[in-house]
Amino acid sequence: MSTGTAAWQVLAGTAKAARKNVNQDRHGWTVFPGGIALAVADGHGSAAHPRSDTGAQLAVETFLYAVDEFRAGLQPELPLKQVKIHAEDYLPRNLVREWRQRIEDDLAKNPVTRDQHNLPATPVLYGTTLIGAMITDRLVLGWQIGDGDLCLVTPAGQTDTPLRNLSDTLGDETDSLCSDDAQRLVRTYWGPAPAIDTPALIALSTDGLSKSFVSFDGYLDFITGVYQRIIHDSEDKVSEHLQDWLEQASSFSGDDATLIAAWQGPPARPVPEGQPR
Repeated sequence: MSTGTAAWQVLAGTAKAARKNVNQDRHGWTVFPGGIALAVADGHGSAAHPRSDTGAQLAVETFLYAVDEFRAGLQPELPLKQVKIHAEDYLPRNLVREWRQRIEDDLAKNPVTRDQHNLPATPVLYGTTLIGAMITDRLVLGWQIGDGDLCLVTPAGQTDTPLRNLSDTLGDETDSLCSDDAQRLVRTYWGPAPAIDTPALIALSTDGLSKSFVSFDGYLDFITGVYQRIIHDSEDKVSEHLQDWLEQASSFSGDDATLIAAWQGPPARPVPEGQPR
């Protein structure tokens, strides 16, 4: 699959925190004619959310499904004003509704255990954050609920984190797909072409990565460095070190650390569809 003369390439990895029994992070992507969609989710992992790893898995799968439906409705003649309404209103609503339906389906197959009967309502069992993005020849879009980071890198190496919410960096509380008002908590980034250029690289990561640095600038330098290494050293060399980088980040932050990044590379190396892990 390609956009213009270049194919979308993906680099992805995850590392489990040493103190955790289960990695709560999940990620996935899909390529399509003219673009790519990718997502990362971070299950809450606390006692109140005993199925949050499943919630994160379902969140990634649901996002990729919702984006596919959204993309199918992007007719060439549809005004950008209408597309913006779909992106900011319809997709978050459909995303939350579909995620909750998949939770109900999972619960029907795997009923709550005796020790879970005193926990809050069903969605809370599966609580998770989510970041998703889609790039086409017309649009660069992002959606986020909860913490974590979406970072855009220009060809010149400049970075932008358009969905960053400083309140998510304070304490352990964060917005969640399991929140009662989840649809209204989804933040949306809207970047229509030609108002903005297609990013040279787009990176999505859970907060276990950014919190491993002394400052947020350190995280931005890391993402820029990943892009520069891809360009100057090759993707293969970056892939060799990615797991070590994420494991080191996880050891510093004490949390699972996941990164998924996409950029446009030579068309001879198309990216297969990524399955959420």
